[in-house]
Amino acid sequence: MKSKYLKNKLERYNFLKKNKFDKILKYIFNNKEVSTKLQYKALYYLKSLDRKNLNTKLVNRCRLTYRSKGVLRKFGMSRLTFKRFASEGNLVGVRKSSW
Repeated sequence: MKSKYLKNKLERYNFLKKNKFDKILKYIFNNKEVSTKLQYKALYYLKSLDRKNLNTKLVNRCRLTYRSKGVLRKFGMSRLTFKRFASEGNLVGVRKSSW
């Protein structure tokens, strides 16, 4: 359980750190006022970066149980945890729907 938490935290930290650098390189490459030599250097560096920390590789996990499947984005918890908390009345503004 603790290892999943640490792994998830490390992956998100690495993504945020590398995402800033990627944005800078993309800006340099797309900027027309910069010399073409610098643009191609930025492109070469972008292509050589490790693609392990991409946004699509990040896995949403439940904040309480670290379950990876069935996670509700709005609440950041799995559907099972959400159901338990909602039935106990611990989530403000959440009611059982009926129609």
